[in-house]
This record gives sequence, structure tokens and C-alpha cells, in this order.
Amino acid sequence: MQNHIPINEEARIEALHSYDVLDTVREEGFDDIVEIATSLTNTKFSYIGFLDKERQWLKSSCRIPTQFFDIPREVSFCSYTVFKEEVIIVEDTLKDDFFKTNAGVTGEPYIRFYCGVPIINKDNLVLGTLCVMDIMPRTISDDEIRHLKSLADLVLNQLELRKNLTYLKSLKEADDIETDKYNHLLARILPKKIALELSETSKVVPKYRESTTILFASFDQPNTSVKDPALEVSNLQQYVNAFDEINDHLKIEKIKTMGEVYMSVCGAPTQDRAHILRQCMSALQLKHYMNKINKKREKLNLNPYQVRIGISSGPVISGVVGKSKFLYDLWGDSVNSSKRILENCEADAIAVSEQVYFKMKEYFTFDEKGLVQIKHMDLIKVYYLQSFKLEYALDETGLIPNELMSKALVNF
Repeated sequence: MQNHIPINEEARIEALHSYDVLDTVREEGFDDIVEIATSLTNTKFSYIGFLDKERQWLKSSCRIPTQFFDIPREVSFCSYTVFKEEVIIVEDTLKDDFFKTNAGVTGEPYIRFYCGVPIINKDNLVLGTLCVMDIMPRTISDDEIRHLKSLADLVLNQLELRKNLTYLKSLKEADDIETDKYNHLLARILPKKIALELSETSKVVPKYRESTTILFASFDQPNTSVKDPALEVSNLQQYVNAFDEINDHLKIEKIKTMGEVYMSVCGAPTQDRAHILRQCMSALQLKHYMNKINKKREKLNLNPYQVRIGISSGPVISGVVGKSKFLYDLWGDSVNSSKRILENCEADAIAVSEQVYFKMKEYFTFDEKGLVQIKHMDLIKVYYLQSFKLEYALDETGLIPNELMSKALVNF
């Protein structure tokens, strides 16, 4: 095989060495990523490999024989992926001019399928690859490729996390940051469970959660041609703080705010059987709060704020990301579908996926919106969450739960 050399090779090697990851022991965070990659694509092999000046070294792998953990660069599959700086898919290696003579194809482990996703840092330098392989020719779907790209991003974030933790440890050892202040800082920017894991083990293992519910909410003030930025931010801060309180009470994890958009999850990082119920309750309570706010604004001849909410359930991959600042974040189709449902939601409405409707119709009233075209996804059926059912509502608005609903949540 030809040894392809990127034009930015010197800078690429320097960047790789800056992470101080070569020849280190296996780490759970990286091992979990390759296991998820194998599981999501139903392939036999997977690995995280870094391409040094003269060799390919595997940080983590699934079912890869040990003799392939450290191999010459010229026989590495991933040297081509690093050179091309893009996802490389080879459905049948014996039909590919570049791969068909490789020793790993003609001999052990007889690779017939290969998909390599580049691991690219913030300076657009390819450090290595996340790869899945198989001993039979096969195809790979667009969804599987999208998941692998997300996992490759997680690999980079694990590298950045290792580097940042090393730096923070050095500061702690130099007494530049006291332990209590260090832990308090982590607790302010990460979920408590994640902050504790990071503090105690100096790492955060990416996790695959099979059952979660994602909520996106947006606050918008229509019919206003001139907006005061300072006042706009102040109002949004007030509404976000109120939603934070609602979610804290319901044990829902806020992920982030993006302008006027608020994102939360239930079921990650802590598993919760009532994740759908909690998010539906949260949405109705936010609607109740915004109704009260808008009544006050109406008395002052101020335009109302409209809130739109999109909710969907499903699996996610969760982990800590960030290069200079830590952030707990999520990836997966359920995240994408929740966001797209929000984008197709009418003003002052709560749009939910069909799965949410079927799981929650015992407790809430819904109206069917019908099929909605979701960008980059199939048509999905969407419902509008209206209120708690009469027996679970505190008053005629149907937006506040009564004691029976609270008991149902505890016993869910």
C-alpha cells in the first residue's frame, strides 16, 4: 500500500503529540466509544487509532487481535482516511485497488468491509480515525455514518478532556486552585453526577442511554419591529430561570440554552423510568407560567411572548465535550427529531412525537396534528399536548397537576 502523506503532516504530528495519548493504557471512556460503534453498526471490529510519523497505534479496540495494536504506517488502512480527511467507505476491499493487496485483507483478520471516520481537532488537523470493519462485504447507512461521526467527535472531546484535566491537576498540585473551589466550579457547569465522576475519577465515560426524553423550547416575541437587546436578554433570563426551577423540581437536566432556545433531557445522565411523564409535566407547567406572564404583559400593553415546545423520546449518546470549557451534551436521532418537531411547532403549542403520545395518553389530552416532514428524516406523526386529564388536573386550565398526578409520578 502506498504511504500517503498529508500536506500538513508536520503540524498534524505536533498536534497529535500535544495530547500525550500515544502508548498510554486503555481507558474506559475510549473503550465505551468503540463498543458503541460496533453495536450501532453491527460490525465485527472497531477501533480508535492514531497515526504517528511511522506507525498506527490503537488507543482502544473491539475484537482486534493484539498483533495489530501497533503496526507500520504503510500497512495501515487509516493512513488513507487521514490523507483524504473525510469518511472513507469500502464496501468490498477485494474490489478496491488501494485495499485489495493489504496484508489485513489477504491474510488475518481478512477484512472485507471498512469504514473510517477522521478524528479532526479544532485546527482541522486529522489526529487519527474511528473505524468499523467486518469480514464480509456490506453496506452502511447514512444514519450509521452520522452516528459514527458523532462518536468521532466524542473521541476528540475525550482527548481534550484528558488535556484539560491534566492542566487542572497541575494547578491543584500548585495550590492555584483549592479542591473545594475546583469541585464547586465543576458542579456549576456540569450535572452533579457527571461533576462527581469527573472529580473522583478524572474522566467522564461517554454513555449510551436507551431510554430518554428530549425537550426543546423556544421563547419568541412576535410583532415587535424594534427590540431592546438589554430588555430582551433580561426577559429571557427571567423565563429561563423559571424553567430551571420547574425542571429542578421535576429532576430534569438542563443541557444548554442557545439564544432563545432551551434544551433539557430526562433519563440521562441518571436513568429514570418516568422520563416522558416528567418532560410532559414540565412543558405544561412552563406553559402555565408563560400564560401568567403574558396576562401581566397584556395589562401593560406589551406584546406577549410565545413559547413553542418540541418533545421526543429515544436513545442518546451522552458525554462531556469542550476544548477550553466543559459542556455536557447529547447526540442521537431523538435529539434531532425533538429539534425538528420544535421547528414545525405552532406558536404557544407543545408538539410531541407519536411515541410520547402513546406512552402518555393515559394522563394527558392530545390533539393529532398529523404527518410532519422532518428535515433529513422520514415523515413522522405529531400530536399537540393540551392538558392534564381532568382527574389529574388541579384546576380548569389543566396545566397544573393535582395530588393524584403527583402520586402517579412517584409510583410510575
